Amino acid sequence: MNISDKALSDHFVITFSLDLPKPSEERRTRTTKDIRLIDKQIFKETLSATLSSCPPDADGETQAELYISNLEEALNHHAPARTRNITTRPSAPWYTLEIKQAKQERRTAERKWNKPKLTLDKQIYTLHVNAVKELILSEKKKKCLGEKIVNCKTSKALCDITKELKGKKGTFSSYPIVKTTKQFRRVLCQ
Repeated sequence: MNISDKALSDHFVITFSLDLPKPSEERRTRTTKDIRLIDKQIFKETLSATLSSCPPDADGETQAELYISNLEEALNHHAPARTRNITTRPSAPWYTLEIKQAKQERRTAERKWNKPKLTLDKQIYTLHVNAVKELILSEKKKKCLGEKIVNCKTSKALCDITKELKGKKGTFSSYPIVKTTKQFRRVLCQ
């Protein structure tokens, strides 16, 4: 634990670190078949050959079972199952439904622009790209603001955070020495 006077107000800053274990990554097994890669003509011929071998005098239930088993065999032959291990990761804490919708709109605008390659469609797509970037940045700032200020150790670092939140890049060329709350507010509002 560390107690320090940052000269920001009449309060002291208390900082500490906790040694917490990182949660383990969850792994799942997923089995898939890539049906898109099946050659339709060869698959059709395979089905015709296997279905024509079914006895016509069998009752309806038996024919259905034969049909299903023949279809499964043909599908397994042309599109074998693949098993993959997938690591599930927690979603970003700043990712919202609004960002998801904006990204969908951006993708729709991109598809529309890619078809005829019109200049107007490109401008609309560019507007969507910029809107998504700004939305993500603002959500990240909202989420990370509290964490950054809590972990801030010097007035220099606090000034850098303030400048970053205002959308300015880089660091302050000179870091003002702040002695009163009014001076601190003036620095933050520059």
